[in-house]
Amino acid sequence: MNPNAPAKPNQQPPSADAVHPDSVQLREVRGIALHHTLEEDYSVYEPASFVERGFATLIDSFIVGIVMSLMNLPFLKIIDRFTDLEQSENITAIKLFITVLAFAVFQIAPLVLWGQTLGKSFFGIILLTNGDSTNVGFSRVLARETLGKAVSLALLGVGLALMLVRKDKLTLHDLMCKTKVVKHRRL
Repeated sequence: MNPNAPAKPNQQPPSADAVHPDSVQLREVRGIALHHTLEEDYSVYEPASFVERGFATLIDSFIVGIVMSLMNLPFLKIIDRFTDLEQSENITAIKLFITVLAFAVFQIAPLVLWGQTLGKSFFGIILLTNGDSTNVGFSRVLARETLGKAVSLALLGVGLALMLVRKDKLTLHDLMCKTKVVKHRRL
């Protein structure tokens, strides 16, 4: 090697840590800073697999079930009292309220704010619009998680199994609400 030769420039691109913090604009939703940049290109991510989505749903269902059970604890005496008085409509109303509240807090809200529930986050997948936006919106998430999934299941699961035959791995509720679920880096 010639000691007088000029040094070769570093051929590797700068790491994510080397980017100046002021040049990266983080996305913020209602005062909560998110981990994704505004310039992030989600179109390069591949669709999430049936297995990833299925296990993410199982984790989310398990979490919502535990929360519902814990939320029932303060109401057990009231439910027992209504049972003694044979007022089943009041028991149904209390259980429906608990179910809707747990579903809204642990399923709808995280999808609206971050595009991920705890299960989706664990498997590194994220919900997007077909235009690759993370801003899915409340009405779209609510329609997807309630009406869309109900229709997918009402067709004996054919709406869910649709992703097994489609290259883009979209389910019926994804097609109805113009959403998609893609693999994403873990946060």
